[in-house]
Amino acid sequence: MELHMVHQLTSREYLVVGRWIEIGAFNSALDSIFSDLPPNGGDIFDLPSFDLNSLLPGDLRSYRYTGSLTTSPYTEGVNWVMLHESLQLSADQVAGFRALFPGGNEREWQNLNGRMIRTDVAGFSSVPEPSTAALLGLGVLLIVGQAKRLASSRRRKV
Repeated sequence: MELHMVHQLTSREYLVVGRWIEIGAFNSALDSIFSDLPPNGGDIFDLPSFDLNSLLPGDLRSYRYTGSLTTSPYTEGVNWVMLHESLQLSADQVAGFRALFPGGNEREWQNLNGRMIRTDVAGFSSVPEPSTAALLGLGVLLIVGQAKRLASSRRRKV
């Protein structure tokens, strides 16, 4: 699975910060969301507060490229930062999310179409690609009014 944190400026520019998700330890940071998932994936629920920094790893090495949103209308020109370090969720947390989307919610794998991927991860000549079956775009999209909040809170490490 993937976690996408989608940020939109008032100018309609997008920044998506993503993390691969693997089954592992229970994720207490996401428990406030996963313990109260709506009964179907189309509902919106109120989350009074959430610390986005709790989803960022200490290691901010990444893969960066310009792509598109993974949901309709698939807006192009989106700045993507896929963090190298995976996020762990328990098997129960993953199963709870997948139960909301029994038919899946992933977008078909897209070709690079000449896009340049930059990375600061040593030893990679190309971006690792997970198997399509393991790739589910996480529907928890945290939309923030300004991407500057994330950037400024982590600027010292970038």
